[in-house]
Amino acid sequence: DGSEQTIHAKNVLIATGSKPFRPDGIPFDGRRIFDSDSINTLSYLPKSIAITGSGIIAVEFAKIFRNLGADVTLIIRDSVPKNALMKIGLDKDVAATLVADLVRSGINIKRGAQVKSFDTL
Repeated sequence: DGSEQTIHAKNVLIATGSKPFRPDGIPFDGRRIFDSDSINTLSYLPKSIAITGSGIIAVEFAKIFRNLGADVTLIIRDSVPKNALMKIGLDKDVAATLVADLVRSGINIKRGAQVKSFDTL
């Protein structure tokens, strides 16, 4: 409605939300290839899943699927996962602890890798 309101606070968190990045050439089909929104429509638990990315959403889904019993491979372009997490703003000690937790959880991390193509069934 165009109105303005002033709010005073000691601390402020601005959560603007996000939308998935969908690079050209990836055949998102909602059946085998999902983004972080469409994965929520999955009606079964896959035996295995590959997740590409090193952001918080990718890590969250890796942990969720691993905790549900799926074999999880996390594909990260950076050869040092801790560095990839630091690029998104995590403290180096927090990033190192998170990577150690992912490995301890049984998540397979493919370092210095990226998806080049997708086979269709």
